[in-house]
Amino acid sequence: MAQHAWRGFRRFASVCIHCAIPSKQNIRKKRAWIVDSLSMEEEHSGPFPYKLGDLNIEKTIMEEYFIHGQGIDKDPKGILSVKTNGSIYALGKVDYEEYKKLRITLTKENTNVAVDIVIQDVNDHAPIFNKEVYEITIDESTPQGEHLVTVLATDADQFGTANSLFTMKIISVSPQTLNTEFFIEQTEGDVIGKISFKGCLDYEETQKYTILVEAKDHGEKVQLSSTSTVIVNIIDKNNHLPEFTRTSAFTEVKAQRSGEPVCRLQVTDKDSRGSAAWRARYSLQGDEAQRFKIQTDPETNDGVITVTEPLNNEEWSNLSLIATVENEEPFFYCRVTGRPRHGLWDVEHSRGRSSSTSVSLLFTVIRKDASEPSLFVEIMNHVGVMERMETGRMLDVKKFRMCLPEKNTVITAVDPDLYSPSFHFELMGDVEGKWKLHSNYGIRETNLV
Repeated sequence: MAQHAWRGFRRFASVCIHCAIPSKQNIRKKRAWIVDSLSMEEEHSGPFPYKLGDLNIEKTIMEEYFIHGQGIDKDPKGILSVKTNGSIYALGKVDYEEYKKLRITLTKENTNVAVDIVIQDVNDHAPIFNKEVYEITIDESTPQGEHLVTVLATDADQFGTANSLFTMKIISVSPQTLNTEFFIEQTEGDVIGKISFKGCLDYEETQKYTILVEAKDHGEKVQLSSTSTVIVNIIDKNNHLPEFTRTSAFTEVKAQRSGEPVCRLQVTDKDSRGSAAWRARYSLQGDEAQRFKIQTDPETNDGVITVTEPLNNEEWSNLSLIATVENEEPFFYCRVTGRPRHGLWDVEHSRGRSSSTSVSLLFTVIRKDASEPSLFVEIMNHVGVMERMETGRMLDVKKFRMCLPEKNTVITAVDPDLYSPSFHFELMGDVEGKWKLHSNYGIRETNLV
């Protein structure tokens, strides 16, 4: 009976992938002989059912076989239907990524023959990046051509086909800067891309780049794609030198004085405030006796010069020193000199180089009893004044709580350099002339109306 059934598959000899007359041993093992192969497109949109093909089998013989297998009574169940006339129909969709083929088995006693339904892949998957956003941080001094970040994408369509092969490219960069251009390198057939740049980075121009990368497959009927975002943060490095606000400075230093600031030097720096690229480091040249020191004010970045050893005006009259300044971080520079169409750009680039600027200083030592500013004995309190007080009324600081003070206000000052001082007082800020001040005694009179 098995031989008779086999002869019933008249068409199978020309289309079978592997066929043979089953031996007694094969019958005992119930080996399924593959006698035909049909194809079915994945994710077919229908309408259902639609015919996949015919098995050229006599109806009477088909009725003798028990039909089972994938698509019928095994997952994916209910997808296929085999008619008694040998026609095979598709009743629903099949996903290639889940099932590469379906096998139907026709069984009678110890005879098994099989038909494979090969699922044809269609381009229904776009390449997908393993991250929606990549974010990195790099130094401003990074040289061109260095790989910054590697992006990875995969495609679930049939491996090695046009549907699963894809190409990466950069489709936008924000902001666009004159001296920087990003590019991506990808080996054909590879799933990774390496992003680099040409030219020079400049923190002062932009602190962050946002790059949009696309991966598009090579599908023949339709091409699918997806994107990922790459954020490149720039760290400021020392590409600007500190500059003195003046080229020379002159100051007087009192003899026999020490431990007090005598000069403050100011610099400007375009690097990020507070960073090692901005912070100034000062030094003095020409002070063999080491009577001066210079320190950096951490708030203002000024150089503050202090006398460390008392000076003698009989020994010293003029001292000439040189102050230099550099940053805590080594200086670097990068400049684009050419933009060839292929390959990296032409740049001048230097890293890790120390550089400084200087200013000339002249200190004049003056005698010990040189004039010092006069000092008020005590700080004046605010004096209360009645509205519309008549002209000529005197104000008394001791009785400022009274509405009508009766005595003059006397201001006392001393001069530490003179034994019998005489002073000249001036009233500052009285633009409208409503107050009078006796220049020799400091007596004030109101002239308010």
